[in-house]
Amino acid sequence: MKINKNALISVSILLVLCISSLNSSGLSIDGATLVRSPMTMFPTIYQDRSNDVIYIPENITPSDASYHPSKEKFTIEWWYFEGIFDNGYNAVVNIILWSRNNMGLCITHLNIFNSDDPTIFFSNRVVRSLSQFEGTKTYPDISISGNKIVDFDQELYERTGVWNYNVSVELDGHMVNLNFIGRAPGWQGNTFDGFYGPVLPMADVTGEIVFNDELIMVQGLGYHEHAHGISFPMKESGWYWGKIVSDTMSFFWGKMMDSIIREQGRAGVFCMENHSFINIAPDMIEMSFFDYQFHKKRFIPTTFVFNVSDTANDISINVTITTVEVYHLPFSIINYWRYLICVHGEIIHNGVREELDNKTQIMELMRFR
Repeated sequence: MKINKNALISVSILLVLCISSLNSSGLSIDGATLVRSPMTMFPTIYQDRSNDVIYIPENITPSDASYHPSKEKFTIEWWYFEGIFDNGYNAVVNIILWSRNNMGLCITHLNIFNSDDPTIFFSNRVVRSLSQFEGTKTYPDISISGNKIVDFDQELYERTGVWNYNVSVELDGHMVNLNFIGRAPGWQGNTFDGFYGPVLPMADVTGEIVFNDELIMVQGLGYHEHAHGISFPMKESGWYWGKIVSDTMSFFWGKMMDSIIREQGRAGVFCMENHSFINIAPDMIEMSFFDYQFHKKRFIPTTFVFNVSDTANDISINVTITTVEVYHLPFSIINYWRYLICVHGEIIHNGVREELDNKTQIMELMRFR
């Protein structure tokens, strides 16, 4: 009997995920002080490998952001919602499907943090059978175990074209009930054998959270992304991902890695409130990562400098990112770090300059090996 190697690896990953998830009562986070390594910077080796990574953003529709059942191979699909609130709190809701055909897992994550005191946080996940998941293929409505988690306002979209979501999750007495209204058009692009991109690269978010038995009204900056058809095994060793958001502009960036020092490719997309997006060529994006520190048996950077110069589109971005706190969220054999960061610098487009004065935002680092 001939055994497909990729299928065997995918099955093994799914089994390990099942075991680790079922044996864990919750998602562990370690926000301990990082240990300084003797090395402040690893040189990044970048080669032109356009045949390996090409990210071309394209317009997105509600059906693109909806449920995509897997078929003949194991795939991952996720819906990620993020709110960074004016009162110092921030929250992340992540719904992840690991599946093949009608078999698999549905995982719901809820994270609540406080940027004023990063040691204050809540994080947990619930793992259910895929049979508990209900999603439509035309609009991004999601129910889990009979409870509506994501409610997309179809009527408003059909009448005005505005993307409006209500997201409601409760875990272990902690809760978020948030409304996201898009401020700029989203996109998706082909990557990792599937599709990935921000549905709401910029959004207004309002609502309420319950944290440590306290009901807190919140408002601030929202973000939502969706991915589907992502398959294992990954060709990448991992990736960095983030966004730099000013008052009316946003720069979405990603850096895919072959190893800790060898870069496979990079991507950057600029957008402006109520305007379309602009793809920025990789050679116009300079990324420098500094101050590597030892965290969870890995060296990770904690300072980031971005310089973007796209003269054809009159875009200039110069920012420095420093780390407030790093949260390690282990997920089976995958290492995931969520960064709480401060962004300082400027974004300029068509002569309009917007400053970022230590603005709180979020980025991530994912490593598969």
